[in-house]
Amino acid sequence: MKHDLPQSLIDAIKNNTLIPFVGAGISMGIKDNKDNLIFKSWTNSLLDAAEILNYEQKTKEATAIKALLDLPDVDYLETASKIHKYLNSNWNKYLTQIFDKSSENINQSSLQIPKEILKINNLVITTNYDNVLKWACENKDDLIEWDKKALYGQVESLKQNPSKQSIWYLHGKISNPDDIVFTKESYEETYKEDSPVIKIFQTHLLTKSFIFCGFSLDDPYIKMQLEKLKSIFGTNLSKHFMIIKKGQQKDFSYLGDIQFLEVEDYDKDYLALLKKINQQKNSNPILPIQYSQQTIPKSKKFFNVPFESKQNDVVGIEGKLEEVHEKLSNSKKLSIGQVAKFEGMGGLGKTQLAVEYVHKYKDTYPNGVLWLTMDQDIDEQLITLGRTHNLVNQNLDIKEQLDGIKYQLKSFENMLLIYDNTNEQKDIEQEFLPKSITNKILITTRNPIQGYTPIELETLDFENSKKLLEIESGKTVLESENKFVEELCEKLGGLPLALEMAGAYIKYLDLSWEKYIELYTKQHLELLNKSKLPESFTKHENNIVNTLTISQKIIDEIPKLKEIINLLSYGANEPINDELITKLLACDETDIIEAIKIGIKLKYIKESSQGYTIHRLLKEVWKIQEKLEQTFIDSVAKNLAYYIYEIKDEFLNLSKIEIANLFSQQWSNYLANNDTKAILIAYRAYLDYYKGNYDKALEIVKDANEIVEKKDSKEYAEILGYQGSLNSRLGNNTIAKKFFTESFEMRKKLYPKQDHTYIANSLSNLGTNLDHTKNFDEALDFHTQAFEMRKNIYLNQDHTHIADSLNNLGVTWSNKKDFTKALYFNTEAFEMRKRLYANQDHPDIAASLNNLGFAWNKRDFTKALNFYSQAFEMRKRLYSNQNHPVIILSMFNLSLTLCENKARKNEGIKILKEYKKIVTKSEDKQKIDLYLKKYDNIGRDKSKRKKR
Repeated sequence: MKHDLPQSLIDAIKNNTLIPFVGAGISMGIKDNKDNLIFKSWTNSLLDAAEILNYEQKTKEATAIKALLDLPDVDYLETASKIHKYLNSNWNKYLTQIFDKSSENINQSSLQIPKEILKINNLVITTNYDNVLKWACENKDDLIEWDKKALYGQVESLKQNPSKQSIWYLHGKISNPDDIVFTKESYEETYKEDSPVIKIFQTHLLTKSFIFCGFSLDDPYIKMQLEKLKSIFGTNLSKHFMIIKKGQQKDFSYLGDIQFLEVEDYDKDYLALLKKINQQKNSNPILPIQYSQQTIPKSKKFFNVPFESKQNDVVGIEGKLEEVHEKLSNSKKLSIGQVAKFEGMGGLGKTQLAVEYVHKYKDTYPNGVLWLTMDQDIDEQLITLGRTHNLVNQNLDIKEQLDGIKYQLKSFENMLLIYDNTNEQKDIEQEFLPKSITNKILITTRNPIQGYTPIELETLDFENSKKLLEIESGKTVLESENKFVEELCEKLGGLPLALEMAGAYIKYLDLSWEKYIELYTKQHLELLNKSKLPESFTKHENNIVNTLTISQKIIDEIPKLKEIINLLSYGANEPINDELITKLLACDETDIIEAIKIGIKLKYIKESSQGYTIHRLLKEVWKIQEKLEQTFIDSVAKNLAYYIYEIKDEFLNLSKIEIANLFSQQWSNYLANNDTKAILIAYRAYLDYYKGNYDKALEIVKDANEIVEKKDSKEYAEILGYQGSLNSRLGNNTIAKKFFTESFEMRKKLYPKQDHTYIANSLSNLGTNLDHTKNFDEALDFHTQAFEMRKNIYLNQDHTHIADSLNNLGVTWSNKKDFTKALYFNTEAFEMRKRLYANQDHPDIAASLNNLGFAWNKRDFTKALNFYSQAFEMRKRLYSNQNHPVIILSMFNLSLTLCENKARKNEGIKILKEYKKIVTKSEDKQKIDLYLKKYDNIGRDKSKRKKR
């Protein structure tokens, strides 16, 4: 059958916005090696329950189920609810029998359709409970599965476009039969309007296109599912598609904006259609000139330009925008994209010209505009970009987020790429930047870069200089004032930045042109006499110094403004937002609002969507003119250290920690070797700590230890504690105990006879160390002391530290084999952590799940397996690096629990074999080999087996 794909579907597949929604029909097409179907229809599946009831001698109930299924309008959910009630304890066994099939004897050719579906998008949504999609996945090591039960973080995670193959089991997964959506009650709970699952589902319905696969409209249960989904669709949503058997379309036209794709059969023709769809995904992208017929929703376009257009207030660019557009259209630098550049010294308005071009011609670029400022931290810009446009799972650590964003960045097509403040060619040749020839690239640079079509910018002539002064000052130049304005324009040399600053100053103080000339001349002479300017400064740079110095009196009268300019000039190149400024200056936001407004009015401060910056030329001049006072340096450093201390222990603050550390690295250069500098260095270890790079983190802390003064101080005690924690993570328990003890004794001297969070932390650390060395009675004593102290500190409130203590007590009671007490404390910790991190994946929740698995391990296999599975899946979502130590820990816990169960042993062996290919540490490989030898008889000499 010939398939003509609608243009809207082609657009969706090319823009990576087509998401497969997989129904039961896909699973029902799977066959075994004898060509038998391994899954049944919904009606036959429910009839199987009646057979079980007959076997259990519940003939009355079995007859009732059959009667319900014989009705003309079967209420399948109500029937399933009754089966649940009648089967009681056999319910999970029934579900497992129906849906938990083995893949060992699968006819691989029957997996071709699900394999093709997985190629459409990294995210696939399914209402199926079985493992068919997992069987079809080519790279199971990287597969992410979102289970309804384990999905604490689904509200955030599912907003992202995953970089790895991900399956969302909307109705649960057979590995967690307790949480499968099968009955009326579970259905209603899942599809509540305020359900987090439905909110995410609605987001995708609004912003993506679904292609429904495997929804046979002859099945009444499928009709019921779609009618339920219809209540979510609403109106004015994205276009959706459904593959159906020829002749069914009229039956479901009421569903709304769903376009039907007909197939002759569910075998060859179905597969041919899917392949044709994927061929569109992999074909050459549509060139811009052909793009006029495409419809890309504006919400899907990138536009991260940090500055607004000046519109009518921009001066001296007559003809330039058209020149830029012509050169971008005609340039033939196909190896790296078609390129133009703005070239010239600082202050000419290169960035502003790029801004004006983007705002005027943005609709020319089908997929939008990407703006990167090359002299600022690129990684931080990419993190912001990824979060703003939902490119990344924000629960991953910073490095893993970056890897995912950079991976997607390479495939950007049909876009305008702006690389502002490019210093050298290697800046724009970085491996992760988009490489498609359909992109256009525009760079701004002070330096000549070979091979790029230049657009030279000159200083403004008199008429444009005068016009710019009038715009910025808000004054019209009278005929009698012309001579003063001519003199001023000549002195400022037509440099836009200097003209803007002069006009802004005149407007702020309502000065006459004559008065400003008088101030400028006087200031110029004073600067010459003082000889403060470097000989390398050009005339234009000297003009900036003059205009800057004239405004110095205003700045001196507004201390907060001067402090903010110091932060922007001497700190890192990255923008600083209001929150970080207030933390660095230890003030309220109300204290800086007016100062920032004045700085913007005077053209000192540039505001962007990421925060505040200062022009590069102004920054250079300011640092020549204004030297930092040591008291200010020390004050900012201490405030910064306090701010990082407040946020460092929360995994969810990783982005804030990253930004603060960027500033810290620059600011530390102005500090002498002291305790503040030492603790700022130590805090940099947190990023590696969260990634599981304990060796690297320890080396950073050792550097801090070299600097800190060896006396009783909170900084030294903290650094000792970090060395203890990292050595503990590395298994060096004897060394860890030495550091923990030294830190504890120091803190007792610093905070005598009082409950203090530092002392509680030390008690907790020592308790954990004693757990590791199997001194469980002593460990219990330390953990109990820490718990009681923390309850006194955080009266009647949920707090992460109290949850930590509850968790630690649970672990110790498990170690002491008192699982009743262990379960009590572990459950209390788990519930508190769920309240603290509602609807989120979090390392602490994963730890609680793991510990509950341990507590149930020898008592209830099903519960232990459930908790271990959830911990494992959550940790895989949190840390995409499969070698993260906590993922390896969960892998061993889960696989060994399965291996100890005869019926599930093969699943455990399979996990061990999968991770043998992944792990890199020799000790992990050795452990896996040891367990495989024990459970899979690897290494056994078959020739020596005794014959029977």
